[in-house]
Amino acid sequence: MHKCCQDASAHASITCSDVPRRWSCWDRDRQARRRWLWSFVTETLIAAAPDGTEAHYYRTATGTEADLVLTLPGGKLWAVEIKRSSAPTVEGGFHIACADLKPSRRFVVYSGNERFPLNADTDAIGLSDLGRALQAAA
Repeated sequence: MHKCCQDASAHASITCSDVPRRWSCWDRDRQARRRWLWSFVTETLIAAAPDGTEAHYYRTATGTEADLVLTLPGGKLWAVEIKRSSAPTVEGGFHIACADLKPSRRFVVYSGNERFPLNADTDAIGLSDLGRALQAAA
């Protein structure tokens, strides 16, 4: 694996929409792109979260999952799904995970910059905007 896939912190000044599509290791390994994006977004949000926030990945034996579950100080849960697409959608597994967890906030982080509702409970949001929302939750 190449250095660009191993160390997301080396690229901390860029956003997920800035990731070059032609890095040679990424051309060969789609999983490397997914791992890098997931790691980059997760680490960025954890760094932006208030002190005392706990971060978890949620997955059941049947494949129901939430990419990131944040327990903020005071006990409020935020569920986050991470998508590479510029036109994000919410999949059934995330709905089921949220029904299990009952988070107070639900987000789909995507490569765009606009915030908009995907349904009555879930907003699509860019990484920097969600980071600011976490900082404001302190």
